[in-house]
Amino acid sequence: MTRDLSPRRSRAGAVWIARAAGLALAACALAPRSAWGQARPRSFVSHGFLTGGGQATTGVPEARPYFLGWNARIDPPEELGAFETPLEPGGVAADPRTGWVYVATRHGRVVCLDGGKVRWSVEVGASILAPPTVWQDSVVVGTGQGVLAVLNKVTGARRVRAILGDQLITKPVVVEQQNGPAIALVGSSQDTLYAVELQYAQKLWTAHRDQPAPFTVYGFARPVVLHDSVFIGFADGTVEARDLTTGAQKWAQTISPSGSLVDVDALGTDGHLVYATSYSGGVYALQPADGAALWRTPMSGAARLLVDGPRVIAVAPGVMQSLRASDGKVEWRFTFGHRIAETPAATQGVVVLAQNGGPVYFVDEHTGTPLGLFMSGSGTDSPPAMNGQILFALTNGGRLYSMAVVP
Repeated sequence: MTRDLSPRRSRAGAVWIARAAGLALAACALAPRSAWGQARPRSFVSHGFLTGGGQATTGVPEARPYFLGWNARIDPPEELGAFETPLEPGGVAADPRTGWVYVATRHGRVVCLDGGKVRWSVEVGASILAPPTVWQDSVVVGTGQGVLAVLNKVTGARRVRAILGDQLITKPVVVEQQNGPAIALVGSSQDTLYAVELQYAQKLWTAHRDQPAPFTVYGFARPVVLHDSVFIGFADGTVEARDLTTGAQKWAQTISPSGSLVDVDALGTDGHLVYATSYSGGVYALQPADGAALWRTPMSGAARLLVDGPRVIAVAPGVMQSLRASDGKVEWRFTFGHRIAETPAATQGVVVLAQNGGPVYFVDEHTGTPLGLFMSGSGTDSPPAMNGQILFALTNGGRLYSMAVVP
């Protein structure tokens, strides 16, 4: 069974109290003096708050790079033990055409908001472990009980659903074909990729590899599509290319060094190459035609990836670094503690990184300079979502925040 070995919150009383005190201090220090933000205190850099105790990169930021907008409670407060905090692993998707926002929750609900006001909320029958995907006039979401549901994005009514059986853990990738139906690609905790035709929710093909014993770290990478190929990363350290329509294997390359914890946990593409992270091997650039590695940059624990123009931004526990896409050379390095973070997002030259159970960091994409952070009392365990310059962050306390990123 797949296990997430990333560091989580301690239930020990002393650790919990220290963390709560730190969150309270950070929240107070960052409380806005006006509706339009403030300068951040220098003590946050000198005491390592911006870097989680690590060395600050360059300079001291002068102004917070975002304006808070609306916020709305998505999930009701929970009755928890004294040292427990909730987790919200689902996530957010924004519709660029309407500006509406769709939130998938741990309680198995998909909620649609417009300007912070709930338009509809529907149950899908099981907890949701990955963000939904907005596609045309539909919202596509996978559940922890193996159901891929297609909802009407205006009303929330269910259109079709596919019962796949495995716990679904990746955000669906929807691909439209010129001479065929749209296909959703979604991965499971059992290292299986499902290709589902969306008009009638028919399963077209699957790709599977056995997981290594005794366990894996994250286990499966969200697939990427380039031309007519689907690229898949597996927990045994292998990247495969398969035909989008038929699922036929084109090639398979084992990129991770032998040993334990060899997961390929993230994939990305710039339209020319395929990039992959290996938990034990680092970051790779692969030829899409045959999987040959063009370069490799060692990075222990590499598990998240963002490809943005000439940069490949990779994240491991406690560190994010920017690599030059052409040759893998490290351009900058930002440290933030010892926990893993979610897949970063980027806009207007700012990289946004949500640390599990911690703050959302804002980092200069060109230099790695810390620009600021957003702190909520419960932290966040879902990736940030962008709609242009508008950022959406879902907290573990069940509250969604919107903010405009202004570098």
